[in-house]
Amino acid sequence: MSITFPGLNELFDELMPALPSSAAGPIIAVSLVIFICSTVIAYGILIARAVIQYAATWKMFRAAGERGWKCLIPFYGTYVQYRLVWSTTAFWVTVILAASVTILSMIATMMTVISAAPWIEMIMNSLSRGSMPGSFFAISPGTAVAVLIIWIIVLLLWIAIAVLSILFCYHLSKSYNHGFGYFCGLLFFYDIFYIVIGFDSGILYTGTFRPGRKENRAVNETVPVPTDEAIPFIAESPAPCEAPVQEPVQTYEAEAPYVETPPADVTESPDPEAPPEEAGPGPEKPEEP
Repeated sequence: MSITFPGLNELFDELMPALPSSAAGPIIAVSLVIFICSTVIAYGILIARAVIQYAATWKMFRAAGERGWKCLIPFYGTYVQYRLVWSTTAFWVTVILAASVTILSMIATMMTVISAAPWIEMIMNSLSRGSMPGSFFAISPGTAVAVLIIWIIVLLLWIAIAVLSILFCYHLSKSYNHGFGYFCGLLFFYDIFYIVIGFDSGILYTGTFRPGRKENRAVNETVPVPTDEAIPFIAESPAPCEAPVQEPVQTYEAEAPYVETPPADVTESPDPEAPPEEAGPGPEKPEEP
């Protein structure tokens, strides 16, 4: 069973030179090999990029004091990242805007396809006959206006998402102690600078969120310090009763009353230059019987 496209087959026959019928098999085989190789390479690049980004996010979470495995959980990992670098309110606003864009885009596309379905068949038949219809689509004016309004709303929502993405890049750069240069790098080369921040050996988290707190509070210090709320309370055991130490009593001896003593007789020392005094008669000797 062969698949033919009326009109397109004649077009390719005119553009391509005449080829033998036996060349169709090798051409299809080569095309299939190229398709498989390109698909494997594309998915390999996407998987490697995802692995590297998850590793960088893990290190960012660890630098902020958060558990790294949380980044592996879809949706919740993004929620934790917004909580660390910005706020959870911005996360929910971004999610609501993205969901609204998806839903409105699907509605506008379905309205366009359903309204133009009969004319699409006419266009294909015209292509097969080699002629073009006067009008591609025949949509009622009310439907056309509704589709236009929906696409304008979708455009405005995309602009709002772009603004939130720019603010997220700013807060991400600021939360990990980087300035305006890294902010511009995240805007234009997000994947590269995101990985550079994550694998920085001196990575430092300076954001306002501290794990262990119930709410996001501003901290003036640039270096994260442990808080009292993060440290479990340990009751101090009372000190054992000890006997009071009695200090030694100092005793003082009573002083004797002061008694004035008369001055002692001072004998004059003989003058060495004075002439010696004559010796008087000595004591008399007793007579012998």
